[in-house]
Amino acid sequence: MQLHHTGGAGAGNTVDIWLRKNGTNIADTNTQVTVQSNNPYVVAAWDFLLTLNSGDYLELMWSTDNTSIQLEALPSNLIHPAVPSAIVTVIQVMYTQVGPQGYQGIQGVQGVQGFQGTQGTQGNQGNQGNSGFQGNQGRQGTQGNQGNQGMQGTQGVQGTQGNQGNQGLQGDQGYFGTQGNQGNQGTQGTQGVQGMQGTQGVQGIQGVQGRQGPGTALTIDSGTYSPTVEANDYYQEAIGDCDTYEVTHQDTVTACGFKYMRIGDIVHVSGQVDVDGGIDPSYTTNTTALTISLPITSYFTSKCDLNGVGSLDCYNGEIQSAIIYACTDQTLGGGTGTNDRAIVEYKPLQVVYRIDVVFTYRIISAPPPPPPE
Repeated sequence: MQLHHTGGAGAGNTVDIWLRKNGTNIADTNTQVTVQSNNPYVVAAWDFLLTLNSGDYLELMWSTDNTSIQLEALPSNLIHPAVPSAIVTVIQVMYTQVGPQGYQGIQGVQGVQGFQGTQGTQGNQGNQGNSGFQGNQGRQGTQGNQGNQGMQGTQGVQGTQGNQGNQGLQGDQGYFGTQGNQGNQGTQGTQGVQGMQGTQGVQGIQGVQGRQGPGTALTIDSGTYSPTVEANDYYQEAIGDCDTYEVTHQDTVTACGFKYMRIGDIVHVSGQVDVDGGIDPSYTTNTTALTISLPITSYFTSKCDLNGVGSLDCYNGEIQSAIIYACTDQTLGGGTGTNDRAIVEYKPLQVVYRIDVVFTYRIISAPPPPPPE
Protein backbone atom coordinates (compact mmCIF):
# COMPACT_ATOMS: atom_id res chain seq x y z
CA MET A 1 0.00 0.00 0.00
CA GLN A 2 1.20 3.55 -0.78
CA LEU A 3 -0.01 5.95 1.95
CA HIS A 4 0.14 9.72 1.32
CA HIS A 5 -0.24 12.54 3.86
CA THR A 6 -1.72 15.39 1.80
CA GLY A 7 -0.85 17.96 4.49
CA GLY A 8 -4.47 18.79 5.41
CA ALA A 9 -5.72 20.10 8.72
CA GLY A 10 -6.19 16.70 10.41
CA ALA A 11 -4.39 16.17 13.74
CA GLY A 12 -3.63 12.41 13.57
CA ASN A 13 -0.87 10.53 11.76
CA THR A 14 -1.60 6.83 12.51
CA VAL A 15 -2.80 4.14 10.07
CA ASP A 16 -4.00 0.63 11.06
CA ILE A 17 -3.69 -2.20 8.48
CA TRP A 18 -5.08 -5.71 9.05
CA LEU A 19 -6.40 -8.83 7.25
CA ARG A 20 -9.99 -10.09 7.10
CA LYS A 21 -11.10 -13.59 5.95
CA ASN A 22 -14.67 -14.31 4.81
CA GLY A 23 -15.85 -11.04 6.40
CA THR A 24 -14.20 -11.73 9.82
CA ASN A 25 -11.07 -10.01 11.17
CA ILE A 26 -8.09 -12.40 11.62
CA ALA A 27 -6.64 -12.13 15.14
CA ASP A 28 -3.17 -10.57 15.65
CA THR A 29 -2.83 -9.34 12.03
CA ASN A 30 -3.14 -5.58 12.70
CA THR A 31 -0.06 -3.33 12.39
CA GLN A 32 0.19 0.45 12.92
CA VAL A 33 2.33 2.76 10.80
CA THR A 34 2.95 6.49 11.21
CA VAL A 35 2.63 8.90 8.27
CA GLN A 36 4.23 12.28 9.10
CA SER A 37 3.32 15.42 7.19
CA ASN A 38 7.06 16.10 6.64
CA ASN A 39 7.56 12.56 5.33
CA PRO A 40 4.27 12.17 3.42
CA TYR A 41 4.86 8.91 1.50
CA VAL A 42 4.95 5.58 3.36
CA VAL A 43 4.88 2.15 1.67
CA ALA A 44 3.55 -0.62 3.94
CA ALA A 45 4.28 -4.28 3.07
CA TRP A 46 3.62 -7.46 5.10
CA ASP A 47 3.62 -11.24 4.61
CA PHE A 48 0.74 -13.47 5.83
CA LEU A 49 0.78 -17.32 5.78
CA LEU A 50 -2.76 -18.77 5.78
CA THR A 51 -4.59 -22.03 5.13
CA LEU A 52 -7.44 -21.42 2.66
CA ASN A 53 -10.27 -23.52 1.28
CA SER A 54 -12.10 -23.30 -2.03
CA GLY A 55 -14.57 -20.39 -1.90
CA ASP A 56 -12.72 -18.39 0.81
CA TYR A 57 -12.09 -14.69 0.17
CA LEU A 58 -9.71 -12.17 1.78
CA GLU A 59 -9.94 -8.40 2.41
CA LEU A 60 -6.99 -6.09 3.21
CA MET A 61 -8.49 -3.50 5.61
CA TRP A 62 -7.15 -0.11 6.74
CA SER A 63 -8.27 2.87 8.83
CA THR A 64 -6.75 6.20 9.92
CA ASP A 65 -7.37 8.96 12.45
CA ASN A 66 -6.69 11.69 9.85
CA THR A 67 -8.78 12.16 6.69
CA SER A 68 -5.77 13.85 5.05
CA ILE A 69 -4.05 10.43 4.83
CA GLN A 70 -5.07 8.59 1.67
CA LEU A 71 -4.23 5.54 -0.44
CA GLU A 72 -2.92 7.38 -3.47
CA ALA A 73 -2.40 6.11 -7.03
CA LEU A 74 -0.33 8.19 -9.48
CA PRO A 75 -0.76 8.19 -13.29
CA SER A 76 2.00 7.27 -15.70
CA ASN A 77 4.04 9.86 -17.58
CA LEU A 78 6.70 9.88 -20.29
CA ILE A 79 9.35 8.61 -17.83
CA HIS A 80 7.71 6.00 -15.59
CA PRO A 81 4.56 3.80 -15.54
CA ALA A 82 1.59 4.38 -13.24
CA VAL A 83 1.95 3.91 -9.46
CA PRO A 84 -0.90 1.78 -8.02
CA SER A 85 -2.25 2.55 -4.55
CA ALA A 86 -2.11 -1.12 -3.49
CA ILE A 87 -0.47 -4.32 -4.77
CA VAL A 88 -1.39 -7.80 -3.50
CA THR A 89 0.77 -10.86 -4.25
CA VAL A 90 -0.60 -14.37 -3.52
CA ILE A 91 1.76 -17.39 -3.57
CA GLN A 92 0.68 -21.02 -3.10
CA VAL A 93 3.03 -22.99 -0.79
CA MET A 94 3.26 -26.62 -1.93
CA TYR A 95 2.86 -29.47 0.55
CA THR A 96 5.70 -31.39 -1.04
CA GLN A 97 8.77 -30.31 -2.95
CA VAL A 98 11.54 -32.30 -4.56
CA GLY A 99 14.84 -30.66 -5.45
CA PRO A 100 16.47 -31.07 -8.89
CA GLN A 101 17.94 -34.50 -9.70
CA GLY A 102 21.74 -34.48 -9.56
CA TYR A 103 23.88 -35.26 -12.65
CA GLN A 104 24.28 -38.95 -13.56
CA GLY A 105 27.93 -39.98 -13.57
CA ILE A 106 29.53 -41.33 -16.80
CA GLN A 107 29.08 -45.11 -17.27
CA GLY A 108 32.41 -46.94 -17.26
CA VAL A 109 33.63 -48.88 -20.36
CA GLN A 110 32.41 -52.51 -20.50
CA GLY A 111 35.34 -54.99 -20.48
CA VAL A 112 35.93 -57.40 -23.43
CA GLN A 113 33.94 -60.64 -23.13
CA GLY A 114 36.22 -63.67 -22.83
CA PHE A 115 36.08 -66.48 -25.46
CA GLN A 116 33.57 -69.28 -24.88
CA GLY A 117 35.30 -72.67 -24.60
CA THR A 118 34.48 -75.40 -27.17
CA GLN A 119 31.51 -77.50 -26.17
CA GLY A 120 32.52 -81.16 -25.67
CA THR A 121 31.02 -83.89 -27.91
CA GLN A 122 27.82 -85.29 -26.49
CA GLY A 123 28.17 -89.10 -26.13
CA ASN A 124 25.43 -91.65 -26.47
CA GLN A 125 23.83 -91.17 -23.13
CA GLY A 126 27.34 -91.38 -21.82
CA ASN A 127 29.85 -89.06 -20.22
CA GLN A 128 29.40 -85.39 -20.88
CA GLY A 129 32.43 -83.88 -22.48
CA ASN A 130 34.39 -81.32 -20.44
CA SER A 131 33.05 -77.82 -20.85
CA GLY A 132 35.53 -75.32 -22.17
CA PHE A 133 37.02 -72.75 -19.79
CA GLN A 134 35.07 -69.54 -19.38
CA GLY A 135 37.04 -66.54 -20.59
CA ASN A 136 38.02 -63.84 -18.09
CA GLN A 137 35.24 -61.35 -17.41
CA GLY A 138 36.18 -57.83 -18.54
CA ARG A 139 36.66 -55.19 -15.79
CA GLN A 140 33.61 -53.13 -14.92
CA GLY A 141 34.14 -49.40 -15.54
CA THR A 142 34.11 -47.00 -12.55
CA GLN A 143 30.59 -45.91 -11.58
CA GLY A 144 30.08 -42.12 -11.94
CA ASN A 145 29.32 -40.03 -8.84
CA GLN A 146 25.66 -39.94 -7.87
CA GLY A 147 24.23 -36.36 -7.86
CA ASN A 148 22.97 -34.90 -4.56
CA GLN A 149 19.46 -36.04 -3.71
CA GLY A 150 16.96 -33.12 -3.55
CA MET A 151 15.20 -32.36 -0.26
CA GLN A 152 12.15 -34.57 0.37
CA GLY A 153 9.06 -32.49 1.27
CA THR A 154 6.94 -33.31 4.32
CA GLN A 155 4.25 -35.90 3.53
CA GLY A 156 0.94 -34.27 4.40
CA VAL A 157 -2.49 -33.96 2.90
CA GLN A 158 -2.37 -35.02 -0.73
CA GLY A 159 -2.97 -31.94 -2.84
CA THR A 160 -1.89 -30.59 -6.21
CA GLN A 161 1.16 -32.38 -7.60
CA GLY A 162 4.23 -30.14 -7.23
CA ASN A 163 6.38 -29.25 -10.22
CA GLN A 164 8.87 -31.96 -11.21
CA GLY A 165 12.49 -30.85 -10.74
CA ASN A 166 14.78 -30.76 -13.80
CA GLN A 167 16.05 -34.22 -14.84
CA GLY A 168 19.82 -34.51 -14.41
CA LEU A 169 21.92 -35.14 -17.53
CA GLN A 170 22.24 -38.84 -18.47
CA GLY A 171 25.88 -39.96 -18.53
CA ASP A 172 27.35 -41.42 -21.74
CA GLN A 173 26.70 -45.16 -22.15
CA GLY A 174 29.94 -47.16 -21.84
CA TYR A 175 31.14 -49.27 -24.78
CA PHE A 176 30.15 -52.95 -24.83
CA GLY A 177 33.03 -55.42 -25.06
CA THR A 178 33.35 -57.72 -28.08
CA GLN A 179 31.23 -60.89 -27.83
CA GLY A 180 33.39 -64.02 -27.58
CA ASN A 181 33.14 -66.71 -30.32
CA GLN A 182 30.45 -69.31 -29.76
CA GLY A 183 31.89 -72.86 -29.46
CA ASN A 184 30.72 -75.57 -31.87
CA GLN A 185 27.62 -77.38 -30.69
CA GLY A 186 28.44 -81.00 -29.85
CA THR A 187 26.42 -83.85 -31.31
CA GLN A 188 23.38 -84.53 -29.19
CA GLY A 189 23.35 -88.08 -27.96
CA THR A 190 22.14 -90.09 -25.08
CA GLN A 191 22.13 -88.12 -21.86
CA GLY A 192 25.20 -89.07 -19.92
CA VAL A 193 27.08 -87.94 -16.85
CA GLN A 194 27.24 -84.17 -16.49
CA GLY A 195 30.72 -82.91 -17.29
CA MET A 196 32.69 -80.62 -14.96
CA GLN A 197 31.67 -76.98 -14.87
CA GLY A 198 34.20 -74.68 -16.49
CA THR A 199 36.03 -72.09 -14.38
CA GLN A 200 34.04 -68.87 -13.89
CA GLY A 201 35.74 -65.77 -15.26
CA VAL A 202 36.89 -63.04 -12.80
CA GLN A 203 34.14 -60.53 -11.98
CA GLY A 204 34.99 -56.98 -13.06
CA ILE A 205 35.56 -54.33 -10.36
CA GLN A 206 32.30 -52.64 -9.26
CA GLY A 207 32.29 -48.85 -9.78
CA VAL A 208 32.19 -46.60 -6.71
CA GLN A 209 28.62 -45.80 -5.61
CA GLY A 210 27.81 -42.05 -5.87
CA ARG A 211 26.99 -40.18 -2.66
CA GLN A 212 23.35 -40.23 -1.63
CA GLY A 213 21.96 -36.70 -1.19
CA PRO A 214 20.61 -35.93 2.30
CA GLY A 215 16.81 -36.25 2.46
CA THR A 216 15.11 -33.67 4.71
CA ALA A 217 11.44 -33.45 5.64
CA LEU A 218 10.11 -29.93 5.12
CA THR A 219 8.34 -28.43 8.16
CA ILE A 220 5.99 -25.52 7.40
CA ASP A 221 4.89 -23.34 10.35
CA SER A 222 4.12 -19.72 11.25
CA GLY A 223 2.93 -17.65 14.19
CA THR A 224 3.62 -14.75 16.56
CA TYR A 225 5.88 -14.62 19.60
CA SER A 226 7.09 -12.19 22.32
CA PRO A 227 10.90 -12.08 22.20
CA THR A 228 13.28 -11.19 25.00
CA VAL A 229 14.91 -7.90 23.93
CA GLU A 230 17.77 -5.96 25.52
CA ALA A 231 19.56 -2.82 24.25
CA ASN A 232 23.05 -1.96 25.55
CA ASP A 233 25.08 1.14 24.63
CA TYR A 234 28.78 0.29 24.18
CA TYR A 235 31.97 2.32 24.00
CA GLN A 236 34.13 0.65 21.37
CA GLU A 237 37.94 1.05 21.27
CA ALA A 238 40.29 -0.65 18.81
CA ILE A 239 43.25 -2.47 20.41
CA GLY A 240 45.60 -4.16 17.93
CA ASP A 241 43.59 -6.59 15.78
CA CYS A 242 40.69 -6.81 18.28
CA ASP A 243 37.89 -4.53 19.54
CA THR A 244 36.95 -4.13 23.19
CA TYR A 245 33.40 -3.19 24.30
CA GLU A 246 32.52 -1.46 27.55
CA VAL A 247 28.82 -1.22 28.50
CA THR A 248 28.05 2.43 29.23
CA HIS A 249 24.23 2.37 29.48
CA GLN A 250 21.25 -0.01 29.19
CA ASP A 251 18.22 1.32 27.28
CA THR A 252 14.49 0.77 27.91
CA VAL A 253 12.91 -1.34 25.13
CA THR A 254 9.43 -2.60 24.18
CA ALA A 255 8.89 -5.27 21.48
CA CYS A 256 5.64 -5.63 19.54
CA GLY A 257 4.18 -7.31 16.44
CA PHE A 258 6.83 -10.06 16.11
CA LYS A 259 5.90 -12.77 13.58
CA TYR A 260 7.77 -15.72 12.13
CA MET A 261 7.41 -18.13 9.20
CA ARG A 262 9.30 -21.44 8.96
CA ILE A 263 9.83 -23.53 5.80
CA GLY A 264 12.09 -26.54 6.41
CA ASP A 265 15.10 -25.36 8.47
CA ILE A 266 14.82 -21.71 7.31
CA VAL A 267 13.01 -19.17 9.59
CA HIS A 268 11.96 -15.64 8.54
CA VAL A 269 11.24 -13.11 11.38
CA SER A 270 9.88 -9.53 11.38
CA GLY A 271 8.86 -7.15 14.16
CA GLN A 272 9.16 -3.73 15.77
CA VAL A 273 11.01 -2.43 18.86
CA ASP A 274 10.49 0.94 20.60
CA VAL A 275 13.65 2.23 22.34
CA ASP A 276 14.11 4.97 24.98
CA GLY A 277 17.84 5.60 25.29
CA GLY A 278 17.52 8.05 28.21
CA ILE A 279 20.96 9.64 27.47
CA ASP A 280 22.41 12.18 25.04
CA PRO A 281 23.42 10.18 21.92
CA SER A 282 25.67 12.94 20.53
CA TYR A 283 28.75 10.98 21.63
CA THR A 284 29.23 9.33 18.24
CA THR A 285 31.60 6.58 19.46
CA ASN A 286 28.67 4.96 21.29
CA THR A 287 27.29 1.86 19.54
CA THR A 288 23.98 0.21 20.47
CA ALA A 289 23.73 -3.61 20.36
CA LEU A 290 20.08 -4.74 20.47
CA THR A 291 19.76 -8.50 21.22
CA ILE A 292 16.54 -10.34 20.22
CA SER A 293 15.68 -13.93 21.19
CA LEU A 294 14.53 -16.36 18.47
CA PRO A 295 11.14 -18.12 18.03
CA ILE A 296 12.95 -21.43 17.35
CA THR A 297 16.33 -22.16 18.98
CA SER A 298 19.42 -22.42 16.78
CA TYR A 299 23.01 -23.10 17.88
CA PHE A 300 24.95 -20.47 15.90
CA THR A 301 28.67 -20.91 15.23
CA SER A 302 29.21 -17.96 12.88
CA LYS A 303 27.85 -14.40 12.52
CA CYS A 304 26.78 -15.36 8.97
CA ASP A 305 24.30 -17.98 10.29
CA LEU A 306 21.75 -15.12 10.60
CA ASN A 307 21.35 -12.08 8.31
CA GLY A 308 18.95 -9.14 8.19
CA VAL A 309 18.43 -5.38 8.10
CA GLY A 310 16.81 -2.80 10.36
CA SER A 311 15.31 0.65 9.79
CA LEU A 312 15.29 3.35 12.55
CA ASP A 313 12.56 6.02 12.59
CA CYS A 314 13.90 8.86 14.76
CA TYR A 315 10.53 10.75 14.70
CA ASN A 316 12.21 13.82 13.17
CA GLY A 317 12.08 12.84 9.51
CA GLU A 318 15.43 11.05 9.65
CA ILE A 319 15.71 7.35 8.73
CA GLN A 320 18.75 5.25 9.74
CA SER A 321 19.77 1.73 8.83
CA ALA A 322 21.11 -1.11 11.02
CA ILE A 323 22.85 -4.43 10.40
CA ILE A 324 21.61 -7.71 11.91
CA TYR A 325 23.73 -10.84 12.42
CA ALA A 326 23.98 -13.98 14.58
CA CYS A 327 25.16 -13.71 18.19
CA THR A 328 28.24 -15.88 18.83
CA ASP A 329 29.04 -14.35 22.26
CA GLN A 330 27.11 -16.57 24.72
CA THR A 331 27.22 -13.93 27.50
CA LEU A 332 26.22 -10.79 25.55
CA GLY A 333 22.77 -9.45 26.46
CA GLY A 334 22.00 -12.06 29.14
CA GLY A 335 22.81 -15.00 26.86
CA THR A 336 21.67 -18.52 27.72
CA GLY A 337 24.81 -20.21 26.45
CA THR A 338 23.11 -21.43 23.28
CA ASN A 339 23.84 -18.47 20.93
CA ASP A 340 20.07 -18.37 20.16
CA ARG A 341 19.80 -14.61 19.59
CA ALA A 342 20.04 -11.99 16.84
CA ILE A 343 22.16 -8.81 17.24
CA VAL A 344 21.00 -5.48 15.74
CA GLU A 345 23.94 -3.02 15.65
CA TYR A 346 23.71 0.73 14.93
CA LYS A 347 24.58 4.25 16.18
CA PRO A 348 21.37 6.12 17.11
CA LEU A 349 21.07 9.87 16.45
CA GLN A 350 18.08 10.39 18.81
CA VAL A 351 17.23 9.38 22.38
CA VAL A 352 13.76 7.96 21.56
CA TYR A 353 13.19 6.05 18.33
CA ARG A 354 11.51 3.03 16.75
CA ILE A 355 13.30 0.27 14.82
CA ASP A 356 11.69 -2.20 12.39
CA VAL A 357 13.66 -5.44 11.90
CA VAL A 358 13.56 -8.25 9.33
CA PHE A 359 15.98 -11.19 9.49
CA THR A 360 16.37 -14.80 8.32
CA TYR A 361 18.33 -17.66 9.85
CA ARG A 362 18.90 -21.41 9.56
CA ILE A 363 18.02 -23.84 12.38
CA ILE A 364 21.28 -25.52 13.47
CA SER A 365 21.01 -28.58 15.71
CA ALA A 366 22.84 -28.79 19.03
CA PRO A 367 26.44 -30.09 18.70
CA PRO A 368 26.99 -33.68 19.89
CA PRO A 369 28.36 -34.12 23.44
CA PRO A 370 32.14 -34.61 23.74
CA PRO A 371 33.35 -38.23 23.94
CA PRO A 372 34.01 -39.55 27.45
CA GLU A 373 37.60 -39.27 28.59
